[in-house]
Amino acid sequence: MLSVEIAPPSKVSGQTPFPYGGDSSTYHPRRVIQLLTISIAGHSVAIPAAVYTDLGDPSLSLPSFTRDGKNLVLTIYGGGNGWSSYHADILIRGTAIIERRVTNNQKATVFKNYKPDVKTFK
Repeated sequence: MLSVEIAPPSKVSGQTPFPYGGDSSTYHPRRVIQLLTISIAGHSVAIPAAVYTDLGDPSLSLPSFTRDGKNLVLTIYGGGNGWSSYHADILIRGTAIIERRVTNNQKATVFKNYKPDVKTFK
């Protein structure tokens, strides 16, 4: 099960920049993910906000799940129709985020591929 809360961004000072979904340094998204929760083995768990707070204008359709070996891959689509469109693959193993890749959909180039200090959620 997956639950996603999408809303307009808050106007809080020091807000996270949104490098994904726009095409300029002054880009301000119309919507952002406020809360992302999944169910693992019958337990509802929240994905840490640091994993998705820089993804501007996520698609209003639900993200998709696939399997990649031992990993569960959560894919979030967003941005516009051209250069600003992206998809973010969040790799989950057990109760840990092991990697996130954000890829430009038009040119199929990876914007950012990083392996965070393992982000465990409970």
